[in-house]
Amino acid sequence: MRTTDPDVFKAQINALSAAGGGDFPEMSLSGLQVALTGAPPSSEIFLFTDAPAKDLNLMGTVIALIERTKSVVSFFLTGSLGLRRRRASDQGQGQVQHSRMVESDSQLYMELSQASGGQAIQVTKTELPKATSIIVESSSSSLVTILQAVRSPGRADNFSFTVDESVRNLTAYVTGSSLSFTLTSPSGIPQIYHLSFLFNQG
Repeated sequence: MRTTDPDVFKAQINALSAAGGGDFPEMSLSGLQVALTGAPPSSEIFLFTDAPAKDLNLMGTVIALIERTKSVVSFFLTGSLGLRRRRASDQGQGQVQHSRMVESDSQLYMELSQASGGQAIQVTKTELPKATSIIVESSSSSLVTILQAVRSPGRADNFSFTVDESVRNLTAYVTGSSLSFTLTSPSGIPQIYHLSFLFNQG
């Protein structure tokens, strides 16, 4: 479906229904490849998943499409991050059931988001409505990325960026868990935050 009418687009989205499921991992990169191929250049694409990618062989193709189309891809990861649970089948055949993503599973999505200038946000399904405010903001205004950085785990990092007079509305997105960070104004006034949420917007 292609349209420039937002009402038609919303009606089509609202008509969608989900069924099936249970596939773990998923063909998420195949879906992203279709989106990158079919969307206009410089599109913003949002991928929602609760499972790691099964089709890792498409990684190079997806990165090439991102570079060619100059599209921005953001990921919303709703799978609980932690240890995978294993359960044998009732027939005793030793089948393994994976029920959640681990940190290494989400690394692929983080690399793709960084390559495109997007974000990879890990949230619970109850926190998802808060995180999806990014979609509303990006679709209703012209956003320009001033700085995108990834901190080194286990140590404190400082990130500086310059904001000129043409910037009228500055938004900082900080993602992670058990966050402590300080925003310092040009006048040297700090604002300290201690958060346990996975997503914060300031």
